[in-house]
Amino acid sequence: MKKNKKHLTREQRYQIDALLQAKKTQKEIADI
Repeated sequence: MKKNKKHLTREQRYQIDALLQAKKTQKEIADI
C-alpha cells in the first residue's frame, strides 16, 4: 500500500479496497 493513500477519507479507502477485492475475486474466478 502506498503512503499517499492516507489523505483519502475512510469512505474512499473502503471504496478502493472494495474495488480491489472485487477485481481479485474476478481474477480468481477466471483462473478456475
